[in-house]
Amino acid sequence: MRELTIFLRLVHITLGVFWAGTIFFVVLFLAPSVRAVGPDGARAMKALQQRHFMNVMPLVASVLAFVVGVFGMRAATLRAGRLSGALASTPHCEERESMQSEI
Repeated sequence: MRELTIFLRLVHITLGVFWAGTIFFVVLFLAPSVRAVGPDGARAMKALQQRHFMNVMPLVASVLAFVVGVFGMRAATLRAGRLSGALASTPHCEERESMQSEI
């Protein structure tokens, strides 16, 4: 279960970085460059939009990052719930202290 949580967090972070990087790239570099070129820039943007990459990929990355984040949060919540339930039923000893450090 711990490996799944780590994997989901890595996927969530990677997709979030991709989504944010795409947005920053468009806003800070692509759009100003297209405006600076003039009419030829409009043709370049039209060609990019016809390929649907700049329209679809940021949306897909944001939706996947959200879904993976929800499932990752659910996995971590379920794990913490199991640990706290086991902690409540464990008498005070070294085992209980080790379980408290995991939460």
